[in-house]
Amino acid sequence: MQLSRAALPDLVLMDIRMPKCDGLAAAERIIALDIPLVFITAYSQLAYVEAAKRIGAYGYLVKPIPEGELTAMAEVAMSTAWRVRRLSEELASVSQRERDRREVERARDLLAHVENVSQEIAYARLRSESMRLRTPLVQIARRTIQRLGARTNERK
Repeated sequence: MQLSRAALPDLVLMDIRMPKCDGLAAAERIIALDIPLVFITAYSQLAYVEAAKRIGAYGYLVKPIPEGELTAMAEVAMSTAWRVRRLSEELASVSQRERDRREVERARDLLAHVENVSQEIAYARLRSESMRLRTPLVQIARRTIQRLGARTNERK
């Protein structure tokens, strides 16, 4: 466990039962570090397989392992881990863009309400300010929300 935290390997191969520690607990900590893990074990019981699936193992091989199968499993596990990381990054990016879009819409709606203009005009003003200051639109939206949100709260 300490070695995988320090070295951040591409893949960890480990047994599910070990003499000095619980392999499942150690595997959970390794997987939490975003390190793909494949179990290599003599235990084929369904309970162990289910536990490996539950914690997010990338593979489960039962000994004895035929020649070549370990290399194939390692390659597939690393490839899958790479795809999962890319998808996770893409999801985070899409989620951030959605949050930014909502902030821009909120600023547009607030500006339209406070200045009594259409949403199109309010959006055009935000965009114009963004281009004039060479600042991302979402930052202009945040400033607008802060500025106008304080003004509308004063009126209440």
